[in-house]
Amino acid sequence: MEEKVQDLTGDGGVLKEIIKEGEGDYSPIKGAEVTVHYVGTLLDGSTFDSSRERDKPFKFKLGQGEVIKGWDKVVETMKKGEICKVTLASDYAYGKSGSPPKIPPNATLVFEIELISWDDEKDLTQDGGVLKKLIKEGGWDAPNYESKCNLHLVTKGSDGTVLEDSDREISIGNDIISEGLDKAIMSMKKGERAIFKVKPSYYAGDPKVPENAGVITYDIQLLELEKGKESWELKDFQEKLSVALRRKTEGNALFNDQHYALALKKYDNALSLFKYSSDDKEHKKEIDQLKVDCHLNSAAVDLKRGLLVASIQHCNKALEIDSANVKALWRRGVAQMQNGDWEIAKKDFESGLQLDPENKALKNSLQQLKKKMADEDRKDRIRYQNLFK
Repeated sequence: MEEKVQDLTGDGGVLKEIIKEGEGDYSPIKGAEVTVHYVGTLLDGSTFDSSRERDKPFKFKLGQGEVIKGWDKVVETMKKGEICKVTLASDYAYGKSGSPPKIPPNATLVFEIELISWDDEKDLTQDGGVLKKLIKEGGWDAPNYESKCNLHLVTKGSDGTVLEDSDREISIGNDIISEGLDKAIMSMKKGERAIFKVKPSYYAGDPKVPENAGVITYDIQLLELEKGKESWELKDFQEKLSVALRRKTEGNALFNDQHYALALKKYDNALSLFKYSSDDKEHKKEIDQLKVDCHLNSAAVDLKRGLLVASIQHCNKALEIDSANVKALWRRGVAQMQNGDWEIAKKDFESGLQLDPENKALKNSLQQLKKKMADEDRKDRIRYQNLFK
């Protein structure tokens, strides 16, 4: 049991007494939006402000200077549902000036605060697939691609069953892990601890998690990391090209093994090495070939995942470099066809066949498209006949 009255600042400026214990093991951290009820009184017992009288809880972001200094000190120590009595010296409240007319200068204030809830989950995927809740802040050092990360990982199913509790070393981009775990680790800093809620589509393929585990949680502590080389650390063009080609080859292997998200990341990181290469005229041919290959491979990955617009965008980038690339025209046409843009797809297939009249993939796709268009025309005629009947 904690001491009845806690001196949170060591100088008697913020004294806290718990009236009702909270629940759980965690407290909100800096940046969390917290919701509280409070009653504020002077030492004579007169109330100067109360959210309870207004019957409207108060919200603020913790540690951002949105409230008086003493409040930030107190609320970061509270648990969900906790109610406490807090005595704040003027230096941690409104200071020498006070807040006229209700709060005089140099006033000591007493608050009863209830921590109702807080919202500090961050959506890492913008679709609710991986939600992050920070438990303990880390330092400044963060993983980059091909970092070696030592971490403690606890994985639980939706029913609370522990699926894994272990120390692991994971090399980002080289070890086969779920897309959700990859995104989780890459969002962290050394020394940080966080809990991640992960939907099934983002842990698919994780051998330690059964398919029926529901929304799982990863509880991760990032203990140590050894960062991979940044592009500016690669000494010359040949070393940079060698790393890029290795990543492309590894991406192809991941694609063949149906690890599509990891394959896409390999291609992205191969491309990133030559993001600012427009001035390198000497090696333009090799760089352009690498870029075209990576964009086409990325387009294939996106097609497999049903991300048709992204696939089309990668084909467009390949065609910006090589406007006569038959594979790019075919792959873009397939994506357009699946997206329902049949006339545009037809143009791509026909343009590709002008460049390579014997291309079987283009011929088959164009034939398939014409059949779709003919079937739709026939359905339209029947619909119109029934309409006029």
